[in-house]
Amino acid sequence: MKITPDLCRAGRGLLNWSRADLANAAGVSTPVVVKFEHGGNLQQATIDKIAAAFDARGVKIENRPRVQSITRKTPPPSKQ
Repeated sequence: MKITPDLCRAGRGLLNWSRADLANAAGVSTPVVVKFEHGGNLQQATIDKIAAAFDARGVKIENRPRVQSITRKTPPPSKQ
């Protein structure tokens, strides 16, 4: 799955995560998330960790020509 800085920000919004929340879930530092979201170059393994954090939380990332989307694989649990 190819994640872009824009999709990363959208994914954080979907999960209502701060950059620190994403960093913690991905096992990277908060400055690494900031760098990625600002278009900085990261090693592919680091980008894969960020993408895997979203995947583990049920977020589907779609990035192909002319289609970029980020959605939940399953609906969030309802609040009762």
